[in-house]
Amino acid sequence: AGMLSGTAQSFDPNSPFTVLGGPVSFWLGPGQTQPVTIQFRPANAGTIQGTLVIAMVEPAGTASISVSGSAK
Repeated sequence: AGMLSGTAQSFDPNSPFTVLGGPVSFWLGPGQTQPVTIQFRPANAGTIQGTLVIAMVEPAGTASISVSGSAK
């Protein structure tokens, strides 16, 4: 079993989504977890989509996680 290291990247500055305390770096062994808190502060009503990008160092690569929020 190996290790996984990387960073939960910040969203675009114009995005209504923000990684709190981010970007969040991590180094995880098997079975470990890393919480990432995302704040949603929309400027307009409606459903808004975004993508959280995880930049991995070891193994090298990226992973994308879709996020969405709904504002009234």
